[in-house]
Amino acid sequence: MGRPQLPNLTKLSPRMVEAAKLLGEGKQARDVAQALGIREATLSAWRNKCPIFHAEVLSHYAEKYDVSVARTMDLATASLGVLAKLMANPDTPPATKCAAALGTLNHQMRILEYQTRVQHQKKLQERLDRLEIAQAQTIEADVYLSEAKQA
Repeated sequence: MGRPQLPNLTKLSPRMVEAAKLLGEGKQARDVAQALGIREATLSAWRNKCPIFHAEVLSHYAEKYDVSVARTMDLATASLGVLAKLMANPDTPPATKCAAALGTLNHQMRILEYQTRVQHQKKLQERLDRLEIAQAQTIEADVYLSEAKQA
């Protein structure tokens, strides 16, 4: 058996979309391949040689991560109230107050890091979109010029 060859794909097959979804949900490649009746080598080729498949996997990771962040933010809001009461209570030991403050600051730092990554990802996606439009326009221009030469 040779290595799986990938055409220059512009659209994913339903099986590829399902594989991307399962990988994005955190399933192991072996399990995804078995569930879809494909070889692991095929799945590996999709992941490593097909940019739109890789992008689809990343979008599912991002969805899962966004849901997790939203749930964490809900819990964080409630937790901040508890921490505020602990820190304001004169009977709370200083070590507990310090641990509460550090936990709150670490959480805030993670939120800021996540927001920075999201902004960076959006900028990269916008840049990619512009490049894809430019590529499509170049292809259209090449076709037009080729047809003009033939006429």
